[in-house]
Amino acid sequence: MKNILIALAAFALSSVALAGGHSGGSAASGLNWNYVDLGISVGDSDEYELSDEDTKGWSVSGVMEFADKYHLRASVGDLDLGGEEADITSIGIGTHTALSGSTDLVLDLIYSDIDAGDGCCVVEDGDSWTLGAGLRSIVFDNLELSAGVTYTDVDRDDEEGYKDIGFNVGALYSLSDTLGLGLQWSQMDAVETDDYGSVDMLSLYIRKNL
Repeated sequence: MKNILIALAAFALSSVALAGGHSGGSAASGLNWNYVDLGISVGDSDEYELSDEDTKGWSVSGVMEFADKYHLRASVGDLDLGGEEADITSIGIGTHTALSGSTDLVLDLIYSDIDAGDGCCVVEDGDSWTLGAGLRSIVFDNLELSAGVTYTDVDRDDEEGYKDIGFNVGALYSLSDTLGLGLQWSQMDAVETDDYGSVDMLSLYIRKNL
């Protein structure tokens, strides 16, 4: 059952991806911190409870900059684990600091709430706090790459909580000044034990720069 919550936490983080378009970005790095994403995700695990399940989801998320170097994040989404669904809502705050004319260092604190509704057998309610650190960098005029690490504290309503370590990499291709197409891969694994497999999540999203 622990891997089910890892999958939910991985999906929550995939919906607030570090990557962001650079059209109309800040003067320091050229990276944009005002945008809205619409994405779909698919998941895979080497742990038996998820191995035969069809894990997929969708999300809508956004980021808004304030005070030049800070940003707010928010997302809503739905994850389907073999026919049982969970609604996931995330909010967060972070800071971005230019390391060069094309690269930002990103730090985030994100809270996620998992609502399983009437789910009875696979999905259960819970919430999590996540600390994230990563880099965003413009490598070509129309291509941005990102990478990051996360530490997540997951609390389950009916069982003992646990901690996760996660990794993510992503790319965003600018289709125009206002539209982009992104791809992100993320992996999360519980840190207390090796008895549970890791969860991989692949997300494809379209971005509207604001």
